[in-house]
Amino acid sequence: MFESKDEDANLKLIDFGLSCSYYRVDQFGAGKYCRMSTKAGTAYFMAPEVLTENYTNACDMWSIGVILYIMLCGYPPFDGDTEEDILNAVTRQEYYFNDDVWNNVSEEAKDLISNLLVPEDKRLSPKEALKHPWVALNTKKKVKVKAELNTAHIQRLRKFHKIENFKKVVLTFIASRTTDKEVVEQMNIFNRLDKNKDGYITIHELKSALKSYYNEDELKEILKGVDTDKNGAINYTEFIAATLDKMLIRDKTKIEKAFKVLDKNGDGSINAFDLQQVLGDSRTQFFDPSIFKDILRECDIDKDGSVTFDEFHRCITQTMDSLN
Repeated sequence: MFESKDEDANLKLIDFGLSCSYYRVDQFGAGKYCRMSTKAGTAYFMAPEVLTENYTNACDMWSIGVILYIMLCGYPPFDGDTEEDILNAVTRQEYYFNDDVWNNVSEEAKDLISNLLVPEDKRLSPKEALKHPWVALNTKKKVKVKAELNTAHIQRLRKFHKIENFKKVVLTFIASRTTDKEVVEQMNIFNRLDKNKDGYITIHELKSALKSYYNEDELKEILKGVDTDKNGAINYTEFIAATLDKMLIRDKTKIEKAFKVLDKNGDGSINAFDLQQVLGDSRTQFFDPSIFKDILRECDIDKDGSVTFDEFHRCITQTMDSLN
């Protein structure tokens, strides 16, 4: 969906309710990509292997093929009167380009669809699909944006990894609610640092940009501090949180929204139970559940075991002043 109603609004991918991580780490710390088995999704877009409950992320490329087919002709490649009929059509993997509407569609577009709506072992990968002639022909040339990682950004990254966990969570929440226009400079810098365009800044990419400022051990400490979800790299929201301008954070409306999310029961203050409900149930575990009271002390100025909005506001604005 579009980020706003502006004519030049950015397009955003949404609705990740059924998404999951298929990278598993065993008890010895070794990780690997695993096949998935949960049968879930909308019948029209489900890949055949999802129906057999044995699939990989290649199922997403099938779904992209279905979406592209619909966008070009206006109806789905696999249809039926009932869900069972639709799933049977998906299993047969039979679709056609026979209707007159396809006469106005290029052979390159049909070829891309034909290489997506195929068995898993023959299906294009994301990288292969991006190199397909139809995509290359219809992709606008990138406009080079001047985006330099200046001293101010470097200092914010360095200082961010030293602030307390609770404040990091609040800043990360605020960062997730910013618009691209509010953080256009940081967004362009992130895209420049993310050399392979996978949505993460790795230690190697960070080293490439900051090797003249810090040694490798210092860079690892910075990455560890900014990487709040502990996956070993800095994602877009984490980077924005660490480099936010203090004037943006001083927007009281944004601070109020963050406070309301953490004030789970809506009583006007945040206590340890609120934090455990909001943060402890997250798929990404920021903290050990036993230390929520310690976390709260970071902003509990009067030491009464809870944080009011005034304490919260003062705590966050003071943190931003120190970062900037």
